[in-house]
Amino acid sequence: MEDSDGDVFGELRTAFDQVRMDRWYSTIERFTFRTKYLDVSRAQGEALLRHNLHVRGQRSSAPSADDVALLSELEHTLTATIVGEFDGAAFLKFCDRSPKDAATEFDNIRPFYEAVLPTIADTEPNRTLQALVTGTLRSFKVSNGAEALQLLSHSERAEEDLDRALNLGVFDLTIMLRQWIDIDPGTSI
Repeated sequence: MEDSDGDVFGELRTAFDQVRMDRWYSTIERFTFRTKYLDVSRAQGEALLRHNLHVRGQRSSAPSADDVALLSELEHTLTATIVGEFDGAAFLKFCDRSPKDAATEFDNIRPFYEAVLPTIADTEPNRTLQALVTGTLRSFKVSNGAEALQLLSHSERAEEDLDRALNLGVFDLTIMLRQWIDIDPGTSI
């Protein structure tokens, strides 16, 4: 799958880009969760990548004042959308992938697990597993821009997506926010 520039993944990137959710969402919009897309500028993407690398210990220097300003602007936009459009409860992802690995990266599951476990009857055979799954699911819920940036900043998947977007010829990165729906894993099919 090598393209003319010698990029082994060029064709794969092009094909993957064509199936991003923001490309086809309008076709299924009336059948699925409410979704909003926020464009990320190249400068915001670069600042977010540098912040992600710093938070995850891959870069020693702290974000610059310019990066802090760019991330603050992004946080404000995220908060306005999450609170204004989703009543303070949304699922966050780039159009490619979600930062679901961040839940385990900074121990985000524990508070949810500890809150859910006492609510499940001691007689429930899969009580611990049900609490773990519920805690994991709830760790993906964001109520404001700070929580959204925290997930993106602790995620290796987000780093990979940011790096890929920044190294393509044309920067095209979108944050997707979807309506949050609580799902009880004990009743999932």
